[in-house]
Amino acid sequence: MDDLPLHQSAEILVGSNGPVVVAELLDAIAGSDGPAATLSARLGGDDPVAVDHADLAVDHAELVAAASREATRLADIHVRPEHLVLALVELAGGPLERARGVLQVIMGERAHADYEGLRPVVRAEAPRLVLVAGVPGTGKSTLAEALAWRLRAPVFSMDWQLGALVPFGVLRADNTVPLADLNLTASAARQLGGRAVQGVGVLVGGLGVPVVNEPVKVDGVNSAAVCLCLVGGTDPG
Repeated sequence: MDDLPLHQSAEILVGSNGPVVVAELLDAIAGSDGPAATLSARLGGDDPVAVDHADLAVDHAELVAAASREATRLADIHVRPEHLVLALVELAGGPLERARGVLQVIMGERAHADYEGLRPVVRAEAPRLVLVAGVPGTGKSTLAEALAWRLRAPVFSMDWQLGALVPFGVLRADNTVPLADLNLTASAARQLGGRAVQGVGVLVGGLGVPVVNEPVKVDGVNSAAVCLCLVGGTDPG
């Protein structure tokens, strides 16, 4: 199996060829900002897992191959510095499974910190719903995605929601349109209804989607204004 490409952050650390002095590599990792630095510190500090690097030098190709295996195991598409640290543990005959577990804990901590740093998006005082309708192939989804990007709004699509049901074999000629209407209505109600989720939604529908041209009341909210965008006309012929 071919090795995965080195991420730029890893390539800076090990270069493109030649032997890699482990002590120098770990010193460079320690001075970086990322999970590899945390992993290296925990493996070489009070944690019972330790990388005995001394003045050892490892073959570049062997190091990258071992790191590539670790990256592949973690479903990554690049070899990153933390994969290099795991590779060093493997090549030194250290407790690789324990080191892998330490990395997973670190990644979980970073994900939690990122989540804690999230701030709610400021929503419009009055919820809005944009309906995009038109004949097939006229760019409804493209327009909806562009609108959603500008408005920072979710997109709900009849095709996407029905497509999610296909593997379960529940769609029939007599229930496809009712299911689409129910799912799209429920999506819009969830977005526009509760006070905590009032905001903007973009709804992509087909010709069978009912058009609302007046304020609607969803779960007690009277100010959910609806705007209809017709794409490419409404006459299939």
